[in-house]
Amino acid sequence: MTDCLQPAELDYKETYEAIKALNDRSVHYLIVTKSSLVADDRYVGIMNPDLAHIQISITSCDDHVASQYEMASPPSQRIKAVEKLQRLGFDVCVRLSPFIPNLIGTATDRINHIQCEKVLIEFLRVNA
Repeated sequence: MTDCLQPAELDYKETYEAIKALNDRSVHYLIVTKSSLVADDRYVGIMNPDLAHIQISITSCDDHVASQYEMASPPSQRIKAVEKLQRLGFDVCVRLSPFIPNLIGTATDRINHIQCEKVLIEFLRVNA
């Protein structure tokens, strides 16, 4: 699985064009990302709430902690994206992926607070 809203999307707009093409053909699509770009007005404006299924990954709710091990949008921005997309009627799922108990902190409380109806938990796989 690859995040389709990586920083290169800002230059190349491949995902933007793919979403438009999928909408034109009424094809359902899944966006899995750690980017808050998914809730940017440009993308919200083209995504069809009846076709788009969005999963936003969160591994911690602490922006400082998350910045130590990932280069994605800060968790606080991702949570705001979840809230915005839910308000607009999109099918949104929070991915606790990977779920690492010592890093997740108060994320479960925060997710409960925003009343996200769907949560997917994926554990870290390590080959020993």
